[in-house]
Amino acid sequence: MIKFKYTLLAGLAAAFAFIFFYTFKDATPENDNSYVRQIRKEREKKDKDFKYAEWSPLTEEQRKIFTKLDYFEPNQQYKVMAKVVLLANDTVFKIMTSSNEIRRFYKYAHLQFSLENKDCQLLLFKSAEPTSPNYYFLPFKDLTTGISTYETGRYIDIEAPKTNSLEIDFNKAYNPYCAYNEEYSCPLPPEENTLKVNVLAGERLFKSKAAE
Repeated sequence: MIKFKYTLLAGLAAAFAFIFFYTFKDATPENDNSYVRQIRKEREKKDKDFKYAEWSPLTEEQRKIFTKLDYFEPNQQYKVMAKVVLLANDTVFKIMTSSNEIRRFYKYAHLQFSLENKDCQLLLFKSAEPTSPNYYFLPFKDLTTGISTYETGRYIDIEAPKTNSLEIDFNKAYNPYCAYNEEYSCPLPPEENTLKVNVLAGERLFKSKAAE
């Protein structure tokens, strides 16, 4: 009888351990899939907008055969916290566009972070245009530029920094509209915003079958 009780208790303990492990293992940051689902949901919406929305940058011919954009798989290693080093610089910085026009920005802050075990830095720009005074602009290039990502670089949307740190999510890096349609004029990332790492995250090179 005693042996039976010990056997029963051991079996119950093993069962509880099994349930505990598989209940809580997916709640850890490393195995939490809610972030991946969120990114994929955002991408599905963007694909739908590119296909059907009036503001889509795709030409009418492209939209007829368009199905979805090409992305790297979501990877939380490319979601990093950056130190914000504000720059006391009110001199207007001119950024050229893909159509040789000029966009005016202020060099607002240096964003310092680590990626692929390397110290990295990007310049965060703030618009100097009176029509968009609260627009913050983070363009960048990396070692994938011109190979698996758009040849002139990509953008990330950044809100106004409220503290001395902010999150940069490279999984949300996207192509400027001129990657899809040459009629658009897009600011080009300056050379000082070139990362010496492979950013295998965000949107990949757009290949238009309509243009082939």
